[in-house]
Amino acid sequence: MIICSVCGLENDDLSIVCSSCKSFLQGRVDALDLFETMWGLMESPRRTMKRIVLAKHKNYTVLLSSFFGICLALDIAWYKNIADKIPSLLTIVGAAILFGPIIGLLVVSIASLVLRKATTAFGGNASQRNLFAAISYATVPIVFSLVFIVPIEIAIFGIDFFGTNPPPMIIKPTEYLVLIGLKSIATLYGVYLLIEATMGANAFNRKKLLPVALSVISLIAVGAVVLHFAKV
Repeated sequence: MIICSVCGLENDDLSIVCSSCKSFLQGRVDALDLFETMWGLMESPRRTMKRIVLAKHKNYTVLLSSFFGICLALDIAWYKNIADKIPSLLTIVGAAILFGPIIGLLVVSIASLVLRKATTAFGGNASQRNLFAAISYATVPIVFSLVFIVPIEIAIFGIDFFGTNPPPMIIKPTEYLVLIGLKSIATLYGVYLLIEATMGANAFNRKKLLPVALSVISLIAVGAVVLHFAKV
């Protein structure tokens, strides 16, 4: 909460002016600097998520969602051992680049909609625009893995990374476990940022952390179940 220095009224963390006396409470950035914001998500996630929500222009959200979708498409191809059906690395990567942005935008849109509805049950009032922006930036660790880890996976294993003939674990177990471990860390940090994104977009205090975390984890669990049973 922000306490107005003029009238003493408590306002929520996202208020720009006091709801009572209209005194100025805090500033807001006009546009987000991509690299500054990405660094801020590593250094101070909570404060940076607030900055994202308060920004007038939520720039780079489509770009981040698109890159997230490409990484997600490649991860689905790996999980589903798609190379056993499509033995062409160029086709797999090309399809991910072509359809990944659509997948990413769709997933982020659905996530923002579901979490917006879920958080209203315990007092949330986040706008769809703010949640979409915050969730897009929560995918930054996944985008990092796309830029820095996925190329190494493809360079080391090639088409074998996406298939079972032979499994990549058999080809080079140490390299495979290290790369999967690094991507797992990126994913876990992304989940943490997703929780912070939901908290920040709703201006929740730490008392709402548990229900928000449960909502986020439930959403991810449902998505994982759908992916597991989906036919590709």
